[in-house]
Amino acid sequence: MRIIGCDLHARQQTLAMLDTTTGEMVNLTLRHEGNEVREFYSQLPRPVLVGIEATGSMQWFLNLMDELGIECQVGHPATIRAAEPRTRRIALSDRRFLRERVSVCKKEKKRVQQVRIKLQTPLYNGRPR
Repeated sequence: MRIIGCDLHARQQTLAMLDTTTGEMVNLTLRHEGNEVREFYSQLPRPVLVGIEATGSMQWFLNLMDELGIECQVGHPATIRAAEPRTRRIALSDRRFLRERVSVCKKEKKRVQQVRIKLQTPLYNGRPR
């Protein structure tokens, strides 16, 4: 399984990815040009779990993840900030923190479908309530 913490921006996204079978960790940046994002996510071996911070422009990304059959968990930005031990905001620490929170939850749950990022408030699952 691959667990990805994604810091989503308008023109690019930065990722911290953990392969739970090998323990390999990868950091990379994807530009939102052409089909680069679609090609990257479609080539990942399943199962994949992506954690992102809620943003106003995230709907296209949630639609893409749904289309590709990838589970995507969305956390409220203020809750993520409050749960993070650091007060300084750095994109690298953001995505690492998201990946670690998802990874901790994966260890606590037996089924991937029940994985939830453990934060102080409920999460969105990318669909209107």
